[in-house]
Amino acid sequence: MMQTIEQNLTSEQAPVHGVQALIAEISPTSMAITLLIVALGFFVTWVVRRVYQQRDLQHKVPNWVNVLMRMTLPFLLWLFAHITMVIYAHKGLSIIWFEFVARLFAAWFFVRLFLYVVRRALPEGARRATLERLSIVVIWALMLLDYVGKLDGIFARLDSFKIKLGNAQLSLLDGLTLVAVVLVLWLVVQWLSHELEELLLKKPNEKFAGFDLSTRMVLVRFLKGLLILVAVLLSLSASGIDLTVLSVFGGALGVGIGLGLQKIASNYISGFLILGDRSIRPGDRLTVNNFTGYVTKITSRFVVLRSASGMEALIPNETFITNTVINEYY
Repeated sequence: MMQTIEQNLTSEQAPVHGVQALIAEISPTSMAITLLIVALGFFVTWVVRRVYQQRDLQHKVPNWVNVLMRMTLPFLLWLFAHITMVIYAHKGLSIIWFEFVARLFAAWFFVRLFLYVVRRALPEGARRATLERLSIVVIWALMLLDYVGKLDGIFARLDSFKIKLGNAQLSLLDGLTLVAVVLVLWLVVQWLSHELEELLLKKPNEKFAGFDLSTRMVLVRFLKGLLILVAVLLSLSASGIDLTVLSVFGGALGVGIGLGLQKIASNYISGFLILGDRSIRPGDRLTVNNFTGYVTKITSRFVVLRSASGMEALIPNETFITNTVINEYY
């Protein structure tokens, strides 16, 4: 009994010993090297940004370089701290302080990266602000808990709470992991979808501007669907769900599409056919079912026609495949 109490006290005091060991490593030498790391990181970042600004004025820098510029400083600080830690370890010196500094800079890097993805994926508002604050707290908390050695214990406790679902068991840790992975992948999909629309539709460069608008729309939708499929498979795999069970749901989904979703599936497939063969393009003047108007928008399910009086009609894509359509500009 006494031995168990002593073990519990020791485990509870472990973080305190970690903090004490960290404080003990603070010395004029370690502080001087840390300041040198920070100064070197700021200097290299300043040089890189000067080169970037000069090339940006000449329009020789792609848009994705802006992302790297925001990550340059924390990444360089982490890199220099990590190199210092490796040198100290090679010489047999204590690496406690520089390991802590490297973790701080790594957390800063991931915070900046995640905030960039959130701001590109979500519109400005209360939801985005809440997610930003939550992500900052979670990332820093995970870093500190991992440093003091408490993160594995928390994960073990969460994994001990299990819920039985049929023949399988789902732990609380699995559930939280699934939620986190789904949230991150959803944000990544939204971000990449936004970037694809910017690159191919809204602000195409000279390379993509030469392609027909319908072709670019098909490419954007195909890539979006591919991103969603990959995100779903990664989410299921990360949560520990056997992907072979999807065969059952795939069969049920096929029956559902065949019975209840015929029209929806037909409109989606018709939309890809319309965009693929370029029989209808934005700006064409069409007459469909005695309605005449100009094509203003082509979506996955319908085409928007606007008449001369300003009235709009949403025509299902299937109509353009099965019915006679008069295209005056084709």
